[in-house]
Amino acid sequence: MVFIVIDENTIVHQYKMPLGPFNLLEIERISGAQAIISPDKLGCSTFFIKNVANLETATSDDLCVLHNKRYLRALKKSSAGACLIQKNLADYVPERMIKLIHPNPYKAFALIAQAFYPAPIIDTYRADTAFVAGTAQIGKNCKIEHGAYIGENVKIGDDSQIGVNTYIGPNVIIGNHCIIENQVSITNTIMGDHVVIYPGARIGQDGFGFASDEKGHYKIPHIGKVIIGHHVEIHANTCIDRGTLDNTVISDYCRIDNLVQIGHNVKIGTGTIMAGQSGIAGSTQIGKGVMLGGQVGISGHLNIGDRAVIVAGSGVIRNVEPHEEQGGYPAISKRAWHRQSTFLKKMVKNPKVSK
Repeated sequence: MVFIVIDENTIVHQYKMPLGPFNLLEIERISGAQAIISPDKLGCSTFFIKNVANLETATSDDLCVLHNKRYLRALKKSSAGACLIQKNLADYVPERMIKLIHPNPYKAFALIAQAFYPAPIIDTYRADTAFVAGTAQIGKNCKIEHGAYIGENVKIGDDSQIGVNTYIGPNVIIGNHCIIENQVSITNTIMGDHVVIYPGARIGQDGFGFASDEKGHYKIPHIGKVIIGHHVEIHANTCIDRGTLDNTVISDYCRIDNLVQIGHNVKIGTGTIMAGQSGIAGSTQIGKGVMLGGQVGISGHLNIGDRAVIVAGSGVIRNVEPHEEQGGYPAISKRAWHRQSTFLKKMVKNPKVSK
């Protein structure tokens, strides 16, 4: 990654000079936003944006973004030349700025940032210190860094990258245009195209599975795999266990944050997002487009419906219906959780409330 966005107001680490500049016509084409220019400004074809920046550091040649009223004070003070914003907030943009109206300004900002800072083209390279088994099949235009280990019968697609000291176990299949960063271990895994695995991730190891009695704990061998779809991102130091008899499945377009634990046989639907330090116990099924906040814990053998939202820090021990929002421990509907929290605050202030 050459460009990192922390949130809609914070941008850090620009690793190389941006492309461009782009005029407003090009910005509109890239993002789908509509420019609104005051009469004293230059036209769309003659006003150029040289870079993207956050509200505090932007100059008159930069483009910024706002879609949260929390940052209206920063917008008022900003020196940015143009601002991406929703139509309902457009009146807050200072007259000196060009308004770029979009229903999802943060998406538009991402597309524009990608234009300024496109992903680098992978140089074809194989380090002398890398080990590649004779039976491994390596696609065209791949980069294999120092200390990488690629085992027997591994298949790696075209235009993929294997980072420093990364271990790819036997029979693993990696698709095209994948980036496996440094010090990753991958075993018992089949992944699709355009997958990004960040440093330190551990994928495909045995899960936490055993049978117990009064004499001890008896390991259950794991013979399943991890199946990862297309356009998936798995961030640093996350662990995904292989299935016991079935497979663990991460579907297309999922985003898995740092320090996440995904147990054996878990199935995660398309487009689901898991924030940092969340965890899913074995054999639970997560629907499509689910959003799990940070430090959410989900018990095993549950079903979480499509588009459900689990608030950060919650513990889920029962099934969750599609589109339901839950919070607390044990997790209940978000509305009921807020009512409980409000009642407890009142009771602490005035114990007579409980009587």
